[in-house]
Amino acid sequence: MDHPNPQPRLRSEAFGDPDLAVPAEIVRAHRVYFEVQPEVLAKREGMVKVGFELSLWAAHPRGAEAWPGCEKCTALYADLQRVARWILPREQGSSQCEVQPFSRHLYTPANHPDTDEICLTILILHRGDFDGPVDAREQKCLVEMMQKLQSIGASEGAWRPLPANGREKP
Repeated sequence: MDHPNPQPRLRSEAFGDPDLAVPAEIVRAHRVYFEVQPEVLAKREGMVKVGFELSLWAAHPRGAEAWPGCEKCTALYADLQRVARWILPREQGSSQCEVQPFSRHLYTPANHPDTDEICLTILILHRGDFDGPVDAREQKCLVEMMQKLQSIGASEGAWRPLPANGREKP
């Protein structure tokens, strides 16, 4: 049975580097972009920035007729998990990166009202001292993950397709 809005097929041979192939295809197929927000904790001395939330956003195809938590959302979230596993540091040291559970929410971006998006959030915190202020280790972890996302075509703040040559303009 043909589905009127099939999920895009991923072709692992699309990029020369096999390690980049599938994550880059996911980014392109699902218009993945990312956002960064501070993770803030209320303490006696006031609000303290203790880490970061790195949110990965992916879009259903236009007109997909998805509903929160449906099979289409679950498949899309599984693809975001593949990207998340690829960007997570192999060794996290004193920082800890936690992929948050699937929230099963759908979001409608203001710039594409006919498209639904889902979100995967990664928390970046101190490993032992979760309520300690952000330091250079969490910052480094965040920067490394952002660079990996950008290397496979994900942009910050909104989806922006790469030019035909696959490289951003200087």
